[in-house]
Amino acid sequence: MLLRDKMRRITSVEALYWSVGLLALSIPLYKKIIPFFIIIFIICWAIYFVKQRKQIQFDFNIIRICSIILFAIYALSMLVTTDIQKGKFDLEVKLSLLIFSLLLSLVGKDFWSKKHFQNILMLYVLSTIIVTTISFGIAFYRCFTIFFTKDFFTYAYLANIYHPTYLAMFINLSITILLLKLVEDWQNISVMKRVGLCVLLFYLMLFVFLLNSKAGILVMFLNVLGIIFVFTVFKKQLWVVLLLVGGIIISSVMVVKMVPFVNVRFVEMISSIKNIKNISPNTENDSEQRILIWKYSADIISTHWITGVGAGDVSAHLTNEYVKNEFYHGTEKNLNCHNQFVQTFVATGIGGFIILLLLVFSILILAIRRKSILGLSLFIIVTVTMLTESILEVQSGTVFFGFFIAFLFSSKSD
Repeated sequence: MLLRDKMRRITSVEALYWSVGLLALSIPLYKKIIPFFIIIFIICWAIYFVKQRKQIQFDFNIIRICSIILFAIYALSMLVTTDIQKGKFDLEVKLSLLIFSLLLSLVGKDFWSKKHFQNILMLYVLSTIIVTTISFGIAFYRCFTIFFTKDFFTYAYLANIYHPTYLAMFINLSITILLLKLVEDWQNISVMKRVGLCVLLFYLMLFVFLLNSKAGILVMFLNVLGIIFVFTVFKKQLWVVLLLVGGIIISSVMVVKMVPFVNVRFVEMISSIKNIKNISPNTENDSEQRILIWKYSADIISTHWITGVGAGDVSAHLTNEYVKNEFYHGTEKNLNCHNQFVQTFVATGIGGFIILLLLVFSILILAIRRKSILGLSLFIIVTVTMLTESILEVQSGTVFFGFFIAFLFSSKSD
């Protein structure tokens, strides 16, 4: 009875807040539950919109507008697509670009509060802590039930349901959130809380290293440097930042140098760059395979640069290039472009490519204008990851990108 009375007292505003929080919680946790929470969010927004329609105000900015336009360009690319079924599936994956930017732009002027905004971010951080803890638990279970090997604690074995680069992308945003909380509230929190936050930061950073994703480790370094820059220029709290990130950088360099499986990945990448003109189509090196994919994608772009090949035909055109160049790893694994900018250019032509560039750099411009450290962190995370992965071709990447570009750049989110 008490629960029923409490449920009745929940307003449409509170319901929408909670739906956004649950959505943030679900993104890193498990990809199969994300659609369920998106549906809940849409229902809560519809109820909110009906009940609060007189307070609704437009809150569009360049980021949200570009996100909606990018989805529209992908929809228009269906006009040149021959594989309609794949094209429809591709549009379903990219619906987050439309849904979050559109719906979160149609809320009341005073919808966002600092408390609610921080609570949603903390739910997201909690989710990354849960998923990393579960991943460690699975690794230990495998060691005790199968056989003991350190491989269960690295790369795909550790990531389990997500690709290591995507999981590193989720965790890196949590690292930024925790680091900002530690630095900004340094004077107002107890020693125990400082120690607790430092332990959590070390734990999440260690997990990123164990994931052994080159992009994830690079993003972590760039994020730390970005936070140093912002706090030096905007916040003028250099001594606190240097104290925290100095230890982070030193320990990170030591890990890269001393941990063999991390060091090998970076050595392979440097070797691939040096050998860029003499890469064999049969190479087993994933960095060299990416370079070959970009080369073959450029050949497609050269003949379809105006309209692209269409959202549903990218895979077919890539496969033709792989077969023609005897790149059998590409055909066996059905590899995409492994670069979102290239992938969008192949699919939608010059128009989609320009809009995606404008969307990404709008994140940087608004982050600088608003002095938003989280915005700057998001720019670094998505830009570096997009250079090595086609993150908008899978649900987990599109939901992460679509949700946070809409959520972090609300009018009062700073």
